Amino acid sequence: MVGLVAALGETRALIVGHDWGAPVAWYAALMRPDLFPAVVAMSVPHRRRGALPPLDTLRRAGKGDYYYLYFRRRRPRTSSAAIRAFTLRRILYIGFGDTPREQKMSL
Repeated sequence: MVGLVAALGETRALIVGHDWGAPVAWYAALMRPDLFPAVVAMSVPHRRRGALPPLDTLRRAGKGDYYYLYFRRRRPRTSSAAIRAFTLRRILYIGFGDTPREQKMSL
């Protein structure tokens, strides 16, 4: 985002993030308030810090197969195309609130 603002020849910009782009907007403004003085986050409320670290919260919620945990646990020896396809499927399932439990998605 910083590079985009610079490429446009601007010195400040209002940043808007929608759904999964909202955290990008929040953190861009957090890290560069001089460049991004205002933020709009659409469709996503800002989450306050929880009692536990986010990864522990996922594990306790029974989401030990969440894509982020999968890639932190081990580095798969699979082609990058297969990894991208796997990750996209998992993100889309989770984005629709329907994480598959019985039928594990695998690489």
